[in-house]
Amino acid sequence: MIKDRLKIFRENVFKKNKDIEGFLVFNYKNLTYLSDFDGEGLALITKGDNFLITDSRYTEQAQKESPDFKIITEKLKQKNSRIEALNKIIKKKKLKKITFESS
Repeated sequence: MIKDRLKIFRENVFKKNKDIEGFLVFNYKNLTYLSDFDGEGLALITKGDNFLITDSRYTEQAQKESPDFKIITEKLKQKNSRIEALNKIIKKKKLKKITFESS
């Protein structure tokens, strides 16, 4: 079911907006809908990969609930660690244009 949701999501985002390379999901309900993850975090969905960034309290849960996502564990209690983890992915994947949900 999640694979179908992600396929439809990609069709709606990337095929209609060919210059977009990634999409950030912050909203809890949208994150749960797209990943089945019922915890705290954010997702970066690219044309070919799914990343879920969460902290160590949720790593095991994320691995179980979101097998279609690469789980990135941020450093707990370190300021801006989620943003740093996201930035590493963006640089590694060489993403230039990323969009995000409005709310």
